[in-house]
Amino acid sequence: MTGTYSSEYDQDFFLGIPYSQPPVGNLRFRAPAPLTTAWRGTRNATEYSPQCIGYGADTWVLGNYVSEDCLTLNVVRPSGDQKDLPVGIWIHGGGLFNGGSSDPRYNLSFIVQQSTYARAPFIAVSVNYRMQAWGLLFGQEVLDQGADNLAFRDQRLAMQWVKENIAAFGGDPNKITIWGESAGARSVGVHLLAYGGRDDGLFRGAIMQSGGPASDYQTVAQAQPAYNNITAAANCTNATDTLDCLRQVPVDVLSNIFNSTSIKAGFRSAVAIDGDFIRQPGYTALREGNFIKVPTLHGRNRDEGTDFAVKGINTTEQFKAAVSSNTTTQAILAALYPDIPSEGCPETLVRFKSVQILHVLTSSTDRPSSAISRIARCAMEAHRTVHKRQQTTRSSSRRLSLPSSAQRDSIQLRLQRAPSRRGCHCRSLSLCRGLFRLCQHAWCRV
Repeated sequence: MTGTYSSEYDQDFFLGIPYSQPPVGNLRFRAPAPLTTAWRGTRNATEYSPQCIGYGADTWVLGNYVSEDCLTLNVVRPSGDQKDLPVGIWIHGGGLFNGGSSDPRYNLSFIVQQSTYARAPFIAVSVNYRMQAWGLLFGQEVLDQGADNLAFRDQRLAMQWVKENIAAFGGDPNKITIWGESAGARSVGVHLLAYGGRDDGLFRGAIMQSGGPASDYQTVAQAQPAYNNITAAANCTNATDTLDCLRQVPVDVLSNIFNSTSIKAGFRSAVAIDGDFIRQPGYTALREGNFIKVPTLHGRNRDEGTDFAVKGINTTEQFKAAVSSNTTTQAILAALYPDIPSEGCPETLVRFKSVQILHVLTSSTDRPSSAISRIARCAMEAHRTVHKRQQTTRSSSRRLSLPSSAQRDSIQLRLQRAPSRRGCHCRSLSLCRGLFRLCQHAWCRV
């Protein structure tokens, strides 16, 4: 196999490697078929393959370079004679309806480079998989043919390919970690639950960024209306085998159906509960311990939620109206996300930590106490004080200017009735204190 060398990163790239037979013709809407023959001679692996067909900005921004024949993977390794390096398999995000491994954000060069600098080099693999209805079509007819959850079955076959072949690239097949973000993280979660938590030895660890296994599942009954709508749009309703009929529809015609407003409105790119690959909802599987027990890293990417935020908010009042109808919640959020661009609005590490507390607070059955309102008012005044002083006194390093001791004392005096065990409901006590810790940088004190 011939790859390409990157002098900028001192890495070898092997791109567009097929791990499955092309899922076209009679193999459309079927579980991915393993390769049964080896290629002869030297295979060119210097260019990405097209992405799988998707519908969204992650796909269109790259020129909509897509194909039904897309089940490939890419290998990025530190250049040279490598041996027994750990391996990370990256599963891209995109809502399970768009995106692909050729997205420049996911080319893996930077993180492999950093691993080399850290003297802990590893080999990275990225994977294409079928999306939207191409990979997540569901209904009774799909279930009967074992053609559900194809997106995840694609990913799993890619893992098997890596397990069997990565040693040829210098990787250790016993040191594989699966890793993904958003829908990729959901995919990682699905593989932890697959087949009731059966461990096939495909990976030894899992990393989930901004996603997980506990949400967005569907049953046959929930998926059937969308399947019926698709078969009707494709004139397959009266066919003896409606799924086989869909296999005969020209790819462009079927893609236009999948991308139509009426079909997209009713279709969910959700995990199918099929009684085989996925046997129960994620939250039930986790509660009952039906998952693979491997070391797991699970977290969120900072400030990622702004991608889904309401656009066109320019004032504090617009912000408050958009986030909640509850005035107390509005006050807290406005305090934690002040209109101070120099602080890095809308995100700083301190405010990021607050999201976890606010999520629990706003979902709690306890009523927020008046003490919470005092915390919010304190935080707001503290931010205003910092901002006002910053406008009048700026250091050459542009560091955040701090209030004087007199100003801090003034803020503290406003908190003489600060939360205590009496001031907060018992369930909310830690939250009250947590909110105070968040604004300690502004000298709010319990």
